Amino acid sequence: MSRLATRFTGPKRWILPRPLDTTLLGLRELLIANVPPSWDISWPRLLLEAAPALEMLLIHVAGDAASPDEHHHRPAGRTIRWQPCRLRHRRLREVYMVGFRNTPR
Repeated sequence: MSRLATRFTGPKRWILPRPLDTTLLGLRELLIANVPPSWDISWPRLLLEAAPALEMLLIHVAGDAASPDEHHHRPAGRTIRWQPCRLRHRRLREVYMVGFRNTPR
């Protein structure tokens, strides 16, 4: 498999912050669409570590339907501490991140 397009939807993040059990050695292009804005961004690292031959990564965050007042009532995200990664993506040439917005704390 050299191309993968997937949608990660739902109000809660269901990808656990741990390394994947399988590597995606042949994956060259990855599109992740409609990610809910309530998810933190720790999970893309898991995919990057699992796909060492990746050349293009596109992450699309879905629009936030919450009003500005609702943002003030959201709890602050927890900090996830990661150990430095030795993996280097020497083939990664294109990274697109669409829809990210500043989150008030």
